[in-house]
Amino acid sequence: MENGWLGWTAGIIDGEGCIYITKVRDRRNSHSLYIWIGNTSKAMVDKLSELWGTVPFKRKPRSTNICRNPRQLWIWAVTGSRAAGILKQCRPYLIAKGLQADIALDLAATFTPAGKHVSPAVEEMREHCYLKLRELKENEGRA
Repeated sequence: MENGWLGWTAGIIDGEGCIYITKVRDRRNSHSLYIWIGNTSKAMVDKLSELWGTVPFKRKPRSTNICRNPRQLWIWAVTGSRAAGILKQCRPYLIAKGLQADIALDLAATFTPAGKHVSPAVEEMREHCYLKLRELKENEGRA
């Protein structure tokens, strides 16, 4: 991918995106990585899909006291190793979410094929990444 599009994608992630880790409450207590971008510009979300894959979807707009006629929101989301690959390529260009990407990439380094058992040390590392990203986001909100 051209550096220009990597920089563009990083700017969109920095400004409009969300990098997050979720806990999957299954037998293994595993964790998942996501990049989620929502925007009213379908053209922007379509370009992300063209560059990186996945199909964008629309979310029903919600009326609030502030905005009674909200515009359609378009979502582009990617998960797991695919999300990690995007973050790895865009990392040199990320500014606002650079530290979040670093934590996400630490988590991704622990990924194994689906269904493969992981050691308690790997489970602990994944939980550490989950908590560290959560704490970072909470502290950024206070800055």
